[in-house]
Amino acid sequence: MPTEDSYRAVAYPAPEAMARIRIILVEPQHPGNIGASMRAMKTVGMSDLVLVRPVPFRESQDTWNLASGARDLVESARVVDDLDAAAEGVHWLVGTTNRKRDSLLDAPVPVREAARRLASIATERRVGILFGREDYGLSSADLARCNQSVAIPVAEGMPPLNLSHAVQVVAHELFMAVLGAPPPAPVKQATVSEVEALLGRFSELFALLGPDALSRPSAQVLASLRRIFSRVGLEPRDVRTLHMIVRAVTRRLRGSG
Repeated sequence: MPTEDSYRAVAYPAPEAMARIRIILVEPQHPGNIGASMRAMKTVGMSDLVLVRPVPFRESQDTWNLASGARDLVESARVVDDLDAAAEGVHWLVGTTNRKRDSLLDAPVPVREAARRLASIATERRVGILFGREDYGLSSADLARCNQSVAIPVAEGMPPLNLSHAVQVVAHELFMAVLGAPPPAPVKQATVSEVEALLGRFSELFALLGPDALSRPSAQVLASLRRIFSRVGLEPRDVRTLHMIVRAVTRRLRGSG
């Protein structure tokens, strides 16, 4: 008697790294999209799902119907109030977008190209993938918090994919990339929360210096610092060193004031 698996042309054991990739849905508006996103995750071995200010979804039958095969995620998904809580413990935060670069953002990388690097990171560290709400996606402020942004290529003149379809495409690209990912590099990387705390110290320093001390608005300088830190890949000891420098400069400025 044939089993269900015998009808599958190609199936792989879920790589361990897939468990280190967190899907974060920011303000999803439709329970059906939440349920379908859960199923998309489960098909590639993902289970870490965080929802930021979602619509009520556990009460909706659409969620349960479209989460077929992934109903455990309906129960286990975490609901939080802000991006700080959603990204807790994440080392590399990625925003999905269909927008071109603006003054605070690098140009998004096609997801297939980005997946190779993300797969390598996920072999040892936690990656978070942000998806925005169905009507207008992620805000510029949310994207500016990310280490990088990615985009799903579509035909010219066509609208972007629906939320759950985008989750499916990104999840599958990551799955295929993880299957061929190289061994992890023995480097401990600072988490997003640790880097954001450091940027908070820089923000305090800029406020102390005054509005005329920098040649650009402090928000743009902070965004540039975030991009630099993302490219370099700060270790915890690097963060501690920069904290020490900022504290020393801050103390000197306050002492001289």
